[in-house]
Amino acid sequence: EGAPMETWAVRYAASAAMAVHHVNQRVSTLVPRAAELLPANFKLVVDIQDTMAQPSVAVKHVVAWQEEGRHAILGSYRSAVTGPLALAASIESTPVISWGA
Repeated sequence: EGAPMETWAVRYAASAAMAVHHVNQRVSTLVPRAAELLPANFKLVVDIQDTMAQPSVAVKHVVAWQEEGRHAILGSYRSAVTGPLALAASIESTPVISWGA
């Protein structure tokens, strides 16, 4: 049946952490012009929050993130959560990227 969900979650989290490191350090392995394409003060920050698969929890996180000045959100895998999350984010024109929904 494949690996348990926890194994996949760890892999996804590790992949996200590696991508953030590559962007913030301007690693040119995958994007040779990374250093020249990104502004000098550009930095990605990861803030992982558990939505508990509940749309209302996701929307509360969106409100808090917008108050903190976040500029984009990576949504949940679950459409039932990401839909309301994206709708709430759209109020302040915060883009949402979803890797599964």
